[in-house]
Amino acid sequence: MATVWALWVSLPFPRLVLFCFSAIFYAFAGLNDVLIVTTLLVFNFLFSFLVTKSKLYLAFIILVNILVLFIFKYESFFISGVAGYDLFTADIIIPLGISFYVFQMTGYQIDLAKGRCSVQRDPIRFVIFVMFFPQLIAGPIVRAQNFMPQIDNLARIRKRSLKSTMLPSLALILLGLVKKIYFADSLAPHVNDIFARGPEDAQTAILGAWLFAFQIYFDFSGYSDMAVGMARLFGIRLPMNFFQPYLSRSPREFWQRWHVTLSQWILNYLYLPLGGNKGPWARAFAVLLITMGLAGLWHGANWTFIIWGLGWGLVVFLYRQIGQYLATIPLAGWLVTFSLTLGLWVFFRSPDLHFALSYFQTMGGGAPTGDWAVSFNGWNGIFIIMGCLSLLILHFAESKLFRAPVARILARRDGLFWQGVVIALILWLVLLPDLNGNPFIYFRF
Repeated sequence: MATVWALWVSLPFPRLVLFCFSAIFYAFAGLNDVLIVTTLLVFNFLFSFLVTKSKLYLAFIILVNILVLFIFKYESFFISGVAGYDLFTADIIIPLGISFYVFQMTGYQIDLAKGRCSVQRDPIRFVIFVMFFPQLIAGPIVRAQNFMPQIDNLARIRKRSLKSTMLPSLALILLGLVKKIYFADSLAPHVNDIFARGPEDAQTAILGAWLFAFQIYFDFSGYSDMAVGMARLFGIRLPMNFFQPYLSRSPREFWQRWHVTLSQWILNYLYLPLGGNKGPWARAFAVLLITMGLAGLWHGANWTFIIWGLGWGLVVFLYRQIGQYLATIPLAGWLVTFSLTLGLWVFFRSPDLHFALSYFQTMGGGAPTGDWAVSFNGWNGIFIIMGCLSLLILHFAESKLFRAPVARILARRDGLFWQGVVIALILWLVLLPDLNGNPFIYFRF
């Protein structure tokens, strides 16, 4: 990273530096992955000159993109049975970042056809748009009309970025590493044990859902924070992808705070084109279920993901009917939304639908799913409850970091000393051995 930044600063062609290192970065994924992304890049670049002329060209390139995604991500699932894989433990090889760059290129083609952006005629700029290495693997998903102008003006952006503060960018990278290593990776062994062996009682089942909710948040938002921070070092502003989703007071607000760029992609390219909330309630409900079901399927071809997506569609629809009443009761909206979120995460994390249903049975006080139990007696129970609540408190405290006063403090403290301190902390965290054994969760998607 430091080498790339030094070359980007010193060499007279910053676009070429980002192009070369994005390609080199992805080359480590292996020859097969490189061939797949190169083929899609060539097809999408060539067809971008045609999609404005006929809807048939647009339909064809969308079909190619989705077909490639299906073949390399879903074919093995459907051949072996939709409910036969647990993405969290199975040794499944999916081309690196394919879900994200396919969505990004597909959105670009649709925006071209709709006249929302102009054709990118320079293949180097187009490759940077698709393969910009900080966000290539797991997002945030960017739109051409927001990202392309930054690439086109990279030389001017570089001069401006060198004069601006570096400390906020480094602080974001450090925050992401802390989330990943200290929180997500610390929670992972406990979550894996509970969902591998199954909870023996209701308390352990609730604990497993609670810990996984924060594990996946710290893991994925940590990656996004690092991606945004690294991009800022190159003068490129990526959209923030998370805004403390567990503080949401409604299901709709949750999706405005969780994986924001994917939510916006689904809204703009799937939900609204299908009709959105227009028409009779039955039609609106069907559109919502289709949209969220496909959003679940995007994560993997397992009934657990599909039910997770359909569950969110049902929850969002029902909340439209009763949300106005809950809004009159203090904290009711937040409590209902958070509880439903925890319950739906059980489907997401379970290896199959049978396990998920058994898990819910145990959570409700029924027969045990497995033999993994946590003692909640005496001080041990108090410490566990306090630990769980502390995760929620940290989540709330994080919301205070992304405020103007904090940005002003970082700007005032910006300088070689504090930059050196943050860089030293980043290097120390990167060199911790546990980092190598815990890949980011969304690398599997």
